[in-house]
Amino acid sequence: MSSPPTPAAGTERANGRITREQLITAAVELMAEGGEAAVNLKATAQRAGVTRGTAYYHFKSRAALIEQMHANLEQQLLKLTDASRPFSNPYSLVSRLAAEDESIIRSRVYRILEQGPLADPTTIAYLKRFRSAASKQRMRQPAKGDPIDPDALAFIASALDFAGLMAISQGKTVKQRKELADRFGEAVYQLFCHGVIDPELDPDLPKPTRKT
Repeated sequence: MSSPPTPAAGTERANGRITREQLITAAVELMAEGGEAAVNLKATAQRAGVTRGTAYYHFKSRAALIEQMHANLEQQLLKLTDASRPFSNPYSLVSRLAAEDESIIRSRVYRILEQGPLADPTTIAYLKRFRSAASKQRMRQPAKGDPIDPDALAFIASALDFAGLMAISQGKTVKQRKELADRFGEAVYQLFCHGVIDPELDPDLPKPTRKT
């Protein structure tokens, strides 16, 4: 019969979890600064303030570290995009997320640059959205020339997320960055709803809740 864990063993496990979290946080910071290529066990250990051996104890390889880093990023994004969280404008979502934790969005940008847009769930969602709008004839079409390419619009929409990062860069506090994010979202709403998709034809089009 095994003996119950001692308080010292519990403390050791807790310290191990903290160290693992510190390593993952350090990896995210490195990726936000230089892309996935900047992430390795040596640099991550240095950033986290632990030895290289400690890093290898928690992650047997660089691939294992990167896999866990992306898993944690996805969990954080799910928390940030929780439907219960109030967003005054759905088009300001990405820039608002960046206002709260810029490293998460910056790491997403690098992932797209290194692995391509089809590795990004947000871009995939845009593709589905615009393809659906086109198939249901909910998009304005030019009087002359070829119809608007829904895939091209999806990639433009994804690129606007990057523009959102620039839009909030002038803010010095989280509150200021969120205000800038909302202004950016309103501009994007005006662009898409009055320049591309007819809101009267598309009842499913997200509409911002304007503050009174």
